[in-house]
Parts: sequence; structure tokens; C-alpha cells
Amino acid sequence: MKYQKQRSRSDFYSRPALFGFAAAVLAFVVVIVDRAHSRGQISYPAIFESGSPEDARTILITVASISLTVVTLLASLTFIALSFANSTVGPRQLRSFLRDRTTQYTFATFIGTFVYCLVVLLFYRGNDPAGKLAALAPHLGGLVALLLALLCTAMLVAYIHHLTRAIQPNFVLVRIVKELDQAMSEYGQARSLHSADCGSLDDGEIAHALAEFLEPFDAVVALRSGYIQQIDHDPLVAAAQRADAVVRFVCRPGQFVLQGNPIAEVWGLTADVSHTIGKVTDIGAYRTLAQDLEFAIDQLVEVAIRALSPAINDTFTALSCIDWLGDALRNFATRDVGTPVHADSAGQLRVIDRPVRFQSLVTAAFAKVRQSGERSPAIVMRLLETHVALAEFLSPTQRVILRAEIEATADLATKHDFAQLELEGVIARAARAREACRVTASE
Repeated sequence: MKYQKQRSRSDFYSRPALFGFAAAVLAFVVVIVDRAHSRGQISYPAIFESGSPEDARTILITVASISLTVVTLLASLTFIALSFANSTVGPRQLRSFLRDRTTQYTFATFIGTFVYCLVVLLFYRGNDPAGKLAALAPHLGGLVALLLALLCTAMLVAYIHHLTRAIQPNFVLVRIVKELDQAMSEYGQARSLHSADCGSLDDGEIAHALAEFLEPFDAVVALRSGYIQQIDHDPLVAAAQRADAVVRFVCRPGQFVLQGNPIAEVWGLTADVSHTIGKVTDIGAYRTLAQDLEFAIDQLVEVAIRALSPAINDTFTALSCIDWLGDALRNFATRDVGTPVHADSAGQLRVIDRPVRFQSLVTAAFAKVRQSGERSPAIVMRLLETHVALAEFLSPTQRVILRAEIEATADLATKHDFAQLELEGVIARAARAREACRVTASE
């Protein structure tokens, strides 16, 4: 169910296909009502019957042709916008744009309108030598087509407004952060029905918890190559409980695995557990935000690196990326993202994930940006300012991790020949960052 939800977000054709089917059903209903009216079984208000049958057919033909034409123009406009976005914010944002509901609903509305007009016209096509067309005038069909045309016009205006905003770097950054916030909400305690029963454990505690399993473990390998996108824990916990087994994943969502590489170690492996691991471990051609929190960090970093490239040279976008990277790390540090341990209903340890660590997120967020912008005093100073602001929300252990990044950033001031004023600014900010990440003895 979780997998289908994620895929439905990425499938661009799902909603247009659904709207097309719904439009065909609507057309059949309208035709039945129109024919009931022509036989005198029901009556319309006078305004419904204004115009001749040919007028109604002309409306249907016009709306159908314009709908198809606008869809073609929208596709061309979208491809141009995506080409621009590809060069400024990176190709990974294109998939997010295709998942965008405004884009999907706009195309779906135009396609549904075209299908509706086409189906209605099928019942009123050809010449009318016997005068039967007048008796079967599509009065309601034409009126519904006009209403759909007005809806399409409103959707077109909304789509153009949305498109002009969607390709702006700042809008892209905000969307990535919102997706990260949603991913953290979905990633937390809801990862497993019983994950809340265990406290969060570090690597040492997990090793101690597994010390009682003295017998050798069996490895379960990947059935195909690709990125681990997400893991559905509940069926695996149930299978491990039935077999009295314990599963520890050696790879986490976001990592690339080769076919035949181990992805899990199992104590008490059975055929049912092995089959369930392969079934619940979703491996695909690309990364997603479903359980890969580091992916959002990588997307922000990609935008920053592109902005710092000589071809684009957009320092202000890079500065915005650094600000949002700090907010993403604050979000991770202050949110309950759940425990890597999943127990069954009896509280017995069953599944252990390989969790994402704060240290890896800090490295992913700042290292590449620091390396790409090390010759820019503005980038170096903004990184240090972000460290100062972020330190307030961190635990003592996390501040120690951030302190190492601060030292690496501060070293850039001596590595490169900055102007004296800029050098003093870097030194002053580095001192404030060190003070903010200072860990006292009481902590």
C-alpha cells in the first residue's frame, strides 16, 4: 500500500487517465439525459434549449479541438520550462515537477474535456437527412462542454502562474524542505506498528542487544541492482515473529546495491523470512524521499553546487541553499525520527535498520558546498553563521560533530588569500561558531 502511494505520486499519466475515464462516463450520462429529454420523459429549462442542434455540435467540436490544441501548447511550454530548470536546479527536480498535482490536474482537465466532447459527438455525428438530429439535440451536452471550457480556462491561468513560480530556485528550495518535513513525519514512529515500544539505540547498544545471538547469521542478497527506496517493516516483523528470527539490515534506503550484494543479516533464516525481505525491500532506479532523509539534503546541495559553478555563478541562490540546509538539520535534530529497532507485539527484538546518523547528514549538507565555495568569502561566512544558528538546537554530542565541520570551514580563511576585511569577518564568525558549539563539563 505504501509503495503504491509513492508510485501514484510519480505517475504522470494516472490522473489524466482517471479524468479521461470519468469524462467518458459523464458523456454517456449526458447523452442518456438528452435522449430522455428528446422523448419527452423530462423537461429542460428554456435556457438549456437555446440554439439549434447544429449550434450544440459546433460548441462540442470547438471545445474538443481547442482542448487538444492547448494540451499540445502546454506540453511545449512545460518542456521549455523543464529545460531551464534542468540547467539551474538539476535534473532530479524534474521528477518532483511531474509529481506536482497542479501540473497533473491541469493536463487531466484538458484531456478529460477532450474525451467528453469526443464521446458526445460520437452519438451525434454525420449528416441528418431524415431530421433525426433535431429530435436528438445535445442541448445538455453542449452546456456541459461550455462549463468544462470555463474550468479549463481557470486551470490554464492557475497552471501558468504555478509554472512561473515552480522554476524559481527559491520556490524549489522551499518545496524540497517541505518534502523533507513530510518524509520525517512518515519516517518516524509510523515506520512499524511496534517500533515505539523500543527506545532509540546507538550502534553499541545494538551490538550488545545482538550479543546473545551466538550462532552464525545468514545473509540475504539483493535480487536486482538499484537504490533501496523503502522498506515495509510490518510484514517483515510478522514473518520474523513466526520464524522466531532477527533481521538486521546492512544497507539503508538511499544506498545503491548490486544484484547479489548482501542487504540483510538474519539469525534463524527461513524461506518465508527470505521471501518477505525481498518482497518488502523496494529497489528501484532512483532515490526517493520516502525513507531516505539524506536525499533531501543532497537535492539542496545539488542546487547550491550548480549555483556556485562558473556557468551559473549565482551566489545568492547558494546562500539560500545554505540557510535551508541549516533548517533541514535543525528539523532532523529536533524531530523524533523513530528508532532503528522494531519489536513484535510481545516486545521481542525482530528487525534492526541501518539508520541515518546526524554526522552523515552534516557531512552531506556542508562538505560539498564548502569545497565548491571555498574561494568565496561570502559562502564561508554564511556557512559559519549557519553553524552558529544551528548549534542552539543540538545536543552536546551533535555539537561535537558540528565542531569538526566548523574547524574545516575556518581553515579556509588561512588556505586562501582573502582580503583583510573578509579574513577578519571569517575569523570573527569562526570564533562565535566555536563558542556556540562549546560543550561544558556539566553537559
